[in-house]
Amino acid sequence: MAGSKMRLPIGDAAQAELCVWADTMGWRPRPIQMIKSSGSLRLSRFGSGPKIPTPSAISGNPGDSRGGEHLHSVDNVARFWSSEGGLRFLSRFPSPFVHAVMAAMVGAQHHLLIRLDLSARVQYDPVQVVLDVLRASFCTCTYLKMTEDTQPDALYYKRSDGRHVDNRGGEGPIFSSMFLCEGLEHAPVDTQLVVLEAMRMKAVCIRRGHRRDLPNDFTIVAVHSTQRGTSLPRDMRDRFVMELCINDGMMRVLYRQQQLARSSLEDGPRLPTAQLRAFRDMDDSGVYVADTLQQYIRDIVVCSRNHAHTGLGPSPLGFQAVLYAARIHAVLTGVAYVRPIDIDSVAGACLAHRIDLRHDIPGNINTRAMLRSILGMLVPPK
Repeated sequence: MAGSKMRLPIGDAAQAELCVWADTMGWRPRPIQMIKSSGSLRLSRFGSGPKIPTPSAISGNPGDSRGGEHLHSVDNVARFWSSEGGLRFLSRFPSPFVHAVMAAMVGAQHHLLIRLDLSARVQYDPVQVVLDVLRASFCTCTYLKMTEDTQPDALYYKRSDGRHVDNRGGEGPIFSSMFLCEGLEHAPVDTQLVVLEAMRMKAVCIRRGHRRDLPNDFTIVAVHSTQRGTSLPRDMRDRFVMELCINDGMMRVLYRQQQLARSSLEDGPRLPTAQLRAFRDMDDSGVYVADTLQQYIRDIVVCSRNHAHTGLGPSPLGFQAVLYAARIHAVLTGVAYVRPIDIDSVAGACLAHRIDLRHDIPGNINTRAMLRSILGMLVPPK
C-alpha cells in the first residue's frame, strides 16, 4: 500500500470522522477546497513529499497562495513605514519606543516590559503619560495599578468604585486587546499567576470549570520602576519579548505628545487603523534572515551566557526574541530583510531582562552594559 492512492466518496457528515481516521493511519487528505469541488477525498500513504511553491506564490500575488499573501503583506507594511505617512508618524516618537510597542503588538504571544529610569524631578505621572500616548496614537488600552492587596478579581471584573470590585457584571481590564499594568512585581503570587496564565495561554480561568478566552491580539504592557533588574519571576520575565528603558529624555518627548493629544486629538499623531491591522496580521517569517545573521544572534546569546558576570543566562526564548524583534525593526525601517544593524539595535532590549547577574557583582554593572561590551567584541557578518 506504500505510495498507493485510492479515491473514496465522502459526504459532509462523515468528513471530520474520516479525516481523523486518516491522520491516525498515516494518510493525508487533499486540501478542503478540492474536497468540496470533487465530492471525494484522495488519500496517499505517508504523505506526498514536500510542498512545491507555485509561480503565484513565488511572485507574491495576493490571493493566489498563502505564502504569496504573507510576502505581499510584509512588502506592503514595509512600504508604508518608508512612505511619507510612516516617516511622519515615526518622527513624532523616539524610535526605541515605537519599535518596542509595535513588536509587542505583532504575533501571538509577545508582550512588553517597560522600565522607568527617571529622576526624582519629574512633576507628572509617567505611567499616565505612557497610557495616554498608547491610547491616542496606537490602540485602545486598559489600565490597572497593582499593589500587595490586588486580588485576581480585580483583573476579571470592573471596579464599582475606587476600592471594591463588582463581580456581578462588567468585564475587567484583562479582557481588552492591550492591558497596561503597573506594579506587577508587587502583586500577590496568585495574581501574578493569573497574568502569567494569560500571557502563556491567551485564556484565564475565572472559577473552577469556567474558562474565558482572551482576544487574539491580547498584549500585556507591564511598567515597573526598579533601578536594577526586576523582582518578577524568571518565567514571567521570559514571556516579555523586550524591555524598554524610558529615561528622562524619552519621557519628555512622550509628555509633549500627551499634551498634543489632549489639546487636539484630531491633529495628534495617530497610526491608521488599516495599517495597524495589517501590521498585526503580518507574518514576520516573511522577513528574510540570512543563515550567517542567525548564527550571529546565537553567538550573542552564547556569549551572554558564558560571560564572567552572568549568574544565569537567557533561555532559548532569548534567541527567538532577538530574531523576531530584528525582523520587526527591519520592517519599520522600510525593508523586508534583516541587517546586522537591526540585530544590534534590539539585542540589548531583548536579552537584558533575561539575564541574572552574579550576587558578587558591583551595583554599578548592569546587564545592558554587559551586552554592549559583547556587541563591541563580536564582528557582525557582512
